[in-house]
Amino acid sequence: MAKQLKADSGDEAATRHHNIEAINKTIADAMDEVLALDRKIAEEKERHIKPLQDARKKKVRQMKADTNVSIQAFNAHYRVFKLNASAEDMTEEDDAGKLRDDLKIVYDAMAAGGQLDWVDAVQTEAAAAE
Repeated sequence: MAKQLKADSGDEAATRHHNIEAINKTIADAMDEVLALDRKIAEEKERHIKPLQDARKKKVRQMKADTNVSIQAFNAHYRVFKLNASAEDMTEEDDAGKLRDDLKIVYDAMAAGGQLDWVDAVQTEAAAAE
């Protein structure tokens, strides 16, 4: 919060007005500085992050072209792949083990008939409705 200042006159109304001016100046200065930082961040993103994002898009599109596997299917599996990779990066053995156990439970449940059979049923139903 802006530092409360007292007007030289000691008058309460003058002090309130003086504080409003100080607050307004502090806010205006902060906005100028934040805008400058946002512009710098945008420049750095354009220079460093955008090329990486473009390379990632190109790789995924190339995978689709090479395999005819949909990007949605790739991304669904990639999320799990990424979780497993993050388990490898974890420093606590218990955390990594818990994450892998959870992934196994989810895959076992899907393989046992739950979600994958449900997806098949929805697709069959949709095809029958056409």
